[in-house]
Amino acid sequence: MTEEPVDLTAEEQSSGGLEAERQRRIAAIESMREAGVNPYPYRFDRTHQLGEIRASHGSLEPGTETTDVVTVAGRIMLKRDQGKLIFCTLRDRSDDIQLFVSKSVVGDDVFDAINTYNLGDWVGVTGTVMTTRKGELSVKVTSAQLLAKAVRPLPDKWHGITDVDTRYRQRYADLIINEEARRTFEIRHATISSFRRTLAGQGFIEVETPVLHMEAGGAHARPFITHHNALDMQLYLRIALELH
Repeated sequence: MTEEPVDLTAEEQSSGGLEAERQRRIAAIESMREAGVNPYPYRFDRTHQLGEIRASHGSLEPGTETTDVVTVAGRIMLKRDQGKLIFCTLRDRSDDIQLFVSKSVVGDDVFDAINTYNLGDWVGVTGTVMTTRKGELSVKVTSAQLLAKAVRPLPDKWHGITDVDTRYRQRYADLIINEEARRTFEIRHATISSFRRTLAGQGFIEVETPVLHMEAGGAHARPFITHHNALDMQLYLRIALELH
């Protein structure tokens, strides 16, 4: 059995397919709470990012098992159930890695709990680093914990979000699926960080100027006007940052 990202057609969406899936997951969350399990725990300490494991163990030969114990966390992007084995693809912001879950290792209760995890769920696991016979770098899970239950299914993994308007209005969903979008954010972050380091090294001090102004600035630019309820006054969204 393989759990694939839910890819509903327009007809299925209009008939409530997505809402039905959402309600199913909400019911699962309530069942967990009734059983004394917190679906959104407050803390989980990991020892490695997935990219660090790939960098240190990427050259392992196929079929190799190590004694290196790691604790990692990420989002489930793919899950395959093969009887007494479950294979999951776990992703954090640094890389992807496979989780190798054996019923004989984790026991019936943990195995059944992992089998209820959905795509999009955030999980934390502890296990040893290994490679499968096909050479796939994996973590052989010894314990697992649900960190955040996903209420909505992920977009189709092959096509992602094809509608441009949806991509920009639901940027969080685009970032989950679209590697190119995440790369754009990484480049932007690196660029701005470089500017800050350069200017700080030359003695400049960074300051924050007001976002809302009492008077419209920006020459002939048409300002965005809003009402500040607490102060009961009209304010303008800043256009020219340098005025203050």
